[in-house]
Amino acid sequence: DIKKLLSVGADRISINSYLFENPNLIEEILNIFGGQFLTIVIEAKKINNEYYCMRNHGRDNSGVTVKKWMQYLKQKFFGELAVFSVDKDGMNNGPDEKLLEIIHKEKISFPLIYGGGLHESENIGNIIKKFELSGVSLSSSIHFNKLNIKDLKKDLLKRKININET
Repeated sequence: DIKKLLSVGADRISINSYLFENPNLIEEILNIFGGQFLTIVIEAKKINNEYYCMRNHGRDNSGVTVKKWMQYLKQKFFGELAVFSVDKDGMNNGPDEKLLEIIHKEKISFPLIYGGGLHESENIGNIIKKFELSGVSLSSSIHFNKLNIKDLKKDLLKRKININET
């Protein structure tokens, strides 16, 4: 599937659920293609005071804690990590900073994208700086006009946060 997607022009492939059935898939991909195009996705949910990696778009618990999964992933060399808070997704009530703290403590060497709960340029700017994010994923806050992308970019530039201005 990856070979087909890359051959028709895809420049980034995201993987989550299948990795919990076959964690060696990362190594297989890296050995065949390299990892610059590979985005590993973590859909995290807090269950009984612990963050777990979810599968199938946040519906099924993999049984693997985010902490344990991060320790495994930080030894790999792929393009980027995208972390989404299942609990905050679509809520527009602020980011899950406890989840971000867990990720940040692992001192990863690859770019980090975060999504979930983002709705104000202030909280977006704060978490980008505090957790050294490479990017954020915004959807419902843009879709439901809670956040204007042009105003967000202006605010981030004022805060001296490097953004793509296109």
